[in-house]
Amino acid sequence: MNVESPPVVLYNSPQNSAGAILTGQLLLNVREPHVTIEEFGMKLLAIVTTKKPLVRHCDDCTSQTTTIHRWDFLIRPTALRYGQHIYPFSHLLPGHLPATTHGRLATLDYCLSAVATASKGDKITYQRAVDIRRAILPGDEKHSIRLFPPTNLTALAKLPSVIHSNGEIGIEMRLSGTVQNKADLQTRWRLWKLNWRIEETQRSIAPACSRHSSKVIGGGRDICHKDVRVIARGVVKSDWKTDFERGEIDVAFNAACNVALKPLCDMACQTGMSVKHSLVVEMVVAKERASLQKLSQATATGVACVLCTQFHLVLTERPGMGIAWVEEQPPIYEDVPAGPPAYTRRCRASDFYS
Repeated sequence: MNVESPPVVLYNSPQNSAGAILTGQLLLNVREPHVTIEEFGMKLLAIVTTKKPLVRHCDDCTSQTTTIHRWDFLIRPTALRYGQHIYPFSHLLPGHLPATTHGRLATLDYCLSAVATASKGDKITYQRAVDIRRAILPGDEKHSIRLFPPTNLTALAKLPSVIHSNGEIGIEMRLSGTVQNKADLQTRWRLWKLNWRIEETQRSIAPACSRHSSKVIGGGRDICHKDVRVIARGVVKSDWKTDFERGEIDVAFNAACNVALKPLCDMACQTGMSVKHSLVVEMVVAKERASLQKLSQATATGVACVLCTQFHLVLTERPGMGIAWVEEQPPIYEDVPAGPPAYTRRCRASDFYS
């Protein structure tokens, strides 16, 4: 098999992706003078394998196979002569397909499976894996607000729209509402430490086949599994800006995923398999009290609390220099602009050589 198309990359989100084109040639070599082929076809398969099936030794409980597309090269008995026979194939992969994923709970793989049936009943099979990736183009930064009742503290976070496993992530946070003035007394919150971590949450559903559906507790048909792991963590103990006049604390830090853990990209599959990421932030703040006449002489009240919140992150592949297939096609007839405008008057040679 010769695959002529570039690596399969789905650009943008599943809702806005135009898909990707898969083209190639399937080669059938005949080594006898004449061979009769009854049927010859190929399928593009999506295989979801559960690593925690309901019954370990049951193939139907372990994996589910879905046919995305089928090519029928020969549908009736055909005599082929000695030599090489070429069968081209092409298909526009839909943009909503989830990317190839190898998680700790389940895996999603794509493959091309070709089967040729000879007149004698012999079957010739061939399989080739297809790696499908997704690259979401970066957009505007996201701004998220979190409230921490019963206090008046409010956190404003500025996060990138997408992140990558092999790059730094710039995060900016502002904690406002840290100062309260009452009569001659000022009460304020001071930041002591900020802990952050990036969590990767994998979910999968272990379906029960028709033979083992009775083993599911409660009469259901599926069992859900969840796995959470930390792919990055850090602590910020200094280098933030505190402004008690405005009642704000500005914190900026860089986060980076641990590449050795091989983080997965965000994905969601109709079978219940999904991968998501979130940034968890824990801020340790302590309450102080100071007189309005002597603001520099603050005393600790002994009250402290931990402000915990999380923000959703989208981890994706880098787009690189590639573009979607719709941007590579030549302009169609409707896209060609009209001809040049007509001249208002005739030009003579004397107008140029006068």
